[in-house]
Amino acid sequence: MELPVGITTLHFSRKSVYLLVLAVILIGAGGYSYVQQGQAVDDAVAVQATVDSAQVERIDSRRSIDYEPDIEYTYDYQGETYTSEQVFPGPTVRTYSDRSKAESIVRSYEQGTAVQAYVRPSAPGDAQLIRERTPWPARAVAIVGDPLCHGPYPLLGAGGP
Repeated sequence: MELPVGITTLHFSRKSVYLLVLAVILIGAGGYSYVQQGQAVDDAVAVQATVDSAQVERIDSRRSIDYEPDIEYTYDYQGETYTSEQVFPGPTVRTYSDRSKAESIVRSYEQGTAVQAYVRPSAPGDAQLIRERTPWPARAVAIVGDPLCHGPYPLLGAGGP
């Protein structure tokens, strides 16, 4: 594949095009998640919630076994009652390869206890219990973006043969 850029033409193999498309998708997903988490953290207001259930869920995949804190809670916001299972903000679910890490989160949310949840006024059905960003969006952008800009033959910067 050839792509004219100014007075030169870039030549890409089929594999390079596939890798570039994959990189753009990962950067886009990471950026989207980063923005969503930022809005969920920055715009959130605190509300009282009641823990309905709290347990660690085992997630089996072909490559590994992961554990997710599975916490269901109910809260009221502006006269409406909502139920949520979202622990962290944003569209992604945080899982752990070490069961004890998921258990340490679940221990803080015993069934029947009153806890604080955080609600975005623009999306009151999407509360979260822990008001912090997950690290994966920034890592995805950094891991994929760095080789694109600084690799041996950077696609987005100057250099290469």
